[in-house]
Amino acid sequence: PAISTQYGSWTSIAYSEQHGFYVKIGRKVTIWVRVRVSSINMSGASGYLYLTGLPYTCANTSSPNTAAEGGTLSINYYSNLQSTSDKVPTGYSMSNNSSILMMLVGEGGSSETASAGLFNASNSQVYGSMTYFTA
Repeated sequence: PAISTQYGSWTSIAYSEQHGFYVKIGRKVTIWVRVRVSSINMSGASGYLYLTGLPYTCANTSSPNTAAEGGTLSINYYSNLQSTSDKVPTGYSMSNNSSILMMLVGEGGSSETASAGLFNASNSQVYGSMTYFTA
């Protein structure tokens, strides 16, 4: 797995941990990811944040967070992220894509799409898992 942005790219990025595992049974895929950035230069990156590198393309769904075939990334641990405004990081599989759109979810259903700057410090990290269906 790796992190990427909606527009542009980081001037430089280095990972100290970049692990991904999966199990596929029929169309059902369960993934486990662990990403830790050791250094990053934010210059040139903007827009939304994505976790890329899913082993299979997600099924074509009408809405990633409500469709039965899409998946929700459950974050087991995170640290050293940009201010999350008391919201918890999560993500949704992207329809007909092999990426996860990173989100921040708060109390009462308030949520926002995570920005490219979420991983803006040394040792920014997330560990999580997700189940989704392939096309």
